[in-house]
Amino acid sequence: EALGPFDVIYARFLLSHLTNPTDAVACFERALVPDGLLVVEDVEFSAHLCEPTRLSFRHFVQWYVACAHKRGADPEIGPKLPAILGRAGFIGIEARVVQPAGLTGPAKAMAALTLAGIAEAVEYMGVSRETLVDHISDLVKARDDPTVFMSLPRVTQAWGWKREV
Repeated sequence: EALGPFDVIYARFLLSHLTNPTDAVACFERALVPDGLLVVEDVEFSAHLCEPTRLSFRHFVQWYVACAHKRGADPEIGPKLPAILGRAGFIGIEARVVQPAGLTGPAKAMAALTLAGIAEAVEYMGVSRETLVDHISDLVKARDDPTVFMSLPRVTQAWGWKREV
């Protein structure tokens, strides 16, 4: 059963997890009223930063990207969003980039939490549990160290309007 029509659809951190994000955008387009607005936000996962550099952080980013690719997902989809909207027929497309980061705060907590969340998939790729525990522990130390500057992935925000019928 089709849902809608909607004036606005907002999808945040969804498309990077799908094996066919263009199908999802086409579905969103069909569910919008004429002149309806689609707003999508998603990541460029490899664009995290950590200064000073830490092996645990580099491995976390590499492992996440590898796990996503193994599932057929695109953890680097963020910069592609404007083009995806364009190919789906949206007009008036705009985009911007944001990247939360800090020396303290929640942005620093995500690396350890995310690695813990994907630990089983990383182990399946051949990384030992001991290595994972060591890396998660080091990411927690980095989180708590006010001299370590860390970010979330770069996030592209893109939006466009459905053409009038």
